[in-house]
Amino acid sequence: MGKFEVTQGQWESVMGSNPSWDSACGPTCPVERVSWNDTQEFLMRVNALGDGYEYRLPTEAEWEYAARAWTTSDRHGALDDIAWHIGNSGDRIHPVGLKAANRFGLHDMIGNVYEWVGDWYGTYPGGTVTDPLGPASGSQRVARGGSKHHSARANRASHRYRDSADKRFSDAGFRVVRVSAIPPLGGVLQLGEPRRFLIPPSQAGKLLNGERSFVLDVPTDAASLTLTLTSDDPAVDVDLYVRYQADPHRTQYDWRAAGTSGNEEIEIRHDSRPPLQAGRYYVSLLLYRSSGAAASGTLTASVTRSAAATAGIEFVGIPAGSFTMGSHSAEAYSDERPLTRVLISRAFELGKYEVTQEQWQAIMGSNPSWDSACGPTCPVENVSWSGTQGFLARLNEQGDGYTYRLPTEAEWEYAARAGMTGDRYGPLDEIAWHIGNSGDRIQRVGLKASNPFGLHDMIGNVYELVQDRYGVYPGGTVTDPAGPASGSERVIRGGSKHNDRRANRAPGRNRVSADERYSNVGLRVLRIRNSGPGSLLGGRLEFGVPKAFSIPTNEFGRLQNGARSFFVQVPSGASRLTVVLASDDPGIDVDLFVRYQADNSFLTSDWASQSLSGNERLVIGLDRPLQAGKYYISLMLFDVSGVPASGTITATLSW
Repeated sequence: MGKFEVTQGQWESVMGSNPSWDSACGPTCPVERVSWNDTQEFLMRVNALGDGYEYRLPTEAEWEYAARAWTTSDRHGALDDIAWHIGNSGDRIHPVGLKAANRFGLHDMIGNVYEWVGDWYGTYPGGTVTDPLGPASGSQRVARGGSKHHSARANRASHRYRDSADKRFSDAGFRVVRVSAIPPLGGVLQLGEPRRFLIPPSQAGKLLNGERSFVLDVPTDAASLTLTLTSDDPAVDVDLYVRYQADPHRTQYDWRAAGTSGNEEIEIRHDSRPPLQAGRYYVSLLLYRSSGAAASGTLTASVTRSAAATAGIEFVGIPAGSFTMGSHSAEAYSDERPLTRVLISRAFELGKYEVTQEQWQAIMGSNPSWDSACGPTCPVENVSWSGTQGFLARLNEQGDGYTYRLPTEAEWEYAARAGMTGDRYGPLDEIAWHIGNSGDRIQRVGLKASNPFGLHDMIGNVYELVQDRYGVYPGGTVTDPAGPASGSERVIRGGSKHNDRRANRAPGRNRVSADERYSNVGLRVLRIRNSGPGSLLGGRLEFGVPKAFSIPTNEFGRLQNGARSFFVQVPSGASRLTVVLASDDPGIDVDLFVRYQADNSFLTSDWASQSLSGNERLVIGLDRPLQAGKYYISLMLFDVSGVPASGTITATLSW
């Protein structure tokens, strides 16, 4: 984003003239008396330079995010220190950059001139949204930030103004955003994790291949691969092209999407021509036609697995997202409140069905089920929470690049609802075996209708054990909640063949002790792809955003360093870096190690946590000054009781 508002000198160098009412202010004063439409002509000329960037106005959300710069108040400092407003400007514009910058280093985000943004004016959507673009149409465009002509009330980060796109004012200018346009794509496409793409209009008709292809590695146990392109504007035609193990610069493709809209899908199976093979695939996009706007959206890859690797357990990809956990319906129990807004930050895979008796026996060597006569494709039951940990430990011993565990209670309900807001995803008899239709016997998995994610028997047949201890919901908005840190009971979800309709609901909860077994309690398995070869961690930590980790029992005593380290990039001006590790089971000891600007495979650490539980905290900047730069954060599992160590790690800054 531009450090300053676009100046009169910059406008004149691109457009050849200066439209400003106060041109006498000089070339370093913000350009004004430009309409929203005028800014589009300026941006079109800058984009014609073809310097590898796409230039545009910020969205309204991007503007406010940049203006706030990690602050929660309406201004990033005292008004007179940061802004030219009616009380100190003499109702005249002033050269840019004379007032104090915000924490991102941006000047005059508040005051001097209003700044046009890209959005049509409309009501905020509410809830949780990602990269909002504003309404699809409207009669007025938004301007933000207040101006030299207005009082304190208008000169705030959250203040909004609007007018028609052709209006010009002596206190309205703009600021420019740029994003990488060449390549607008490229890099690794992780299975199950939607990836944003952006194709500028200047790339229409050009195949985005070579370094601008996405790279996808398909595992050996994949039975089918599905690639799904979802466009923000389906009327803009973007097509998918896929090739296997070819030079990334080649233009001959093995598969291409046949659709004519921007929403495309390709499925590649073992019986395709050519067939699906394990190995590397290159995924390229082509923008056929554009209405003058950039084409954007998400690209997602998912696979179904062959039976060999996990005793025949089939998995369904569940995208990241958000939902409201709990219920206020007439059937709800009191422990389904308070309603809690939950963000699931990471995609995962969940068993399409409850674990069956034959799958349990293939892994554990015996069948504990009370109703073993039901047959091999009936759900395993009569298993305790503690017993499931042994089953999961054996799955994790395969070292197949995944971590297997029970879903958290939040992950389970999110997957069960599958975007639905009601307590069930269909009529009870069509989706569930319950006391009214089961004869109080378990039934073969998959006979009832699936939910919109493709999961069967989420409601009914057998209760499903989840990872969490039983406790009260936190309320408010939380990210990836893992339940209470302690407690004597574990949660079971989904109802069963033995229960009435009230228990057979997506938000319904029950609980058992970790050692209890019942003939109507089984399990469903979740798995998450590890972040690199042999890795269970790794990657960048965004400040304030918890990131999940999992360390299997066979990693006991090994420092998760090198490519398995997390890292944070600390900006200048920060005084303290706080790293918090929250373990799903604080009785398991996982310690934190942090080092500054060292080779990421170097073992010596500058700081280490001193506590003896799995919940660790390091504050860097107390014993010696915090420096700007990169910090590597490693974990080590010291004590293990036969289950993987899992939880979240969060980094925050103080100024």
